[in-house]
Amino acid sequence: MFLVLGYLTIPLFAKVVTIRKSALLPLTAIFAFAGSYVYRSDPFDLLVLVFFGVFGYAAKKLNFDVTPMVMGYILGPVLEYSFGQTINLGRGDTLHYIFAARPITAVILAITPFITAGLWWRSARLRNKHIKEPPS
Repeated sequence: MFLVLGYLTIPLFAKVVTIRKSALLPLTAIFAFAGSYVYRSDPFDLLVLVFFGVFGYAAKKLNFDVTPMVMGYILGPVLEYSFGQTINLGRGDTLHYIFAARPITAVILAITPFITAGLWWRSARLRNKHIKEPPS
């Protein structure tokens, strides 16, 4: 069914590409503000929209990769819920439950900083190597 619907709406969606940016951007902003406000009817949501819009624009101008930030924003509640489950399983003694329940956990947590530092060092070394080489 969706395949048929997709084929039938291709000409309609193809026309979106021909719309001028000067018309499309304000329309997108209006829908973003309306959708943000209608969701909970809370003006604070509009402030969150503006904050993340400015933050995303600045990140794009400064060549930051926005993907990890979006993933963190989306996966944050899942991580928070899982951390709450961990606290409940450990009956409030989270550190003991995390570190002493399984020895492999302590090994993984001990190795993680070294792996992270090694990857960072390798990345910095490759970056410096590209900077020092003259363009050919």
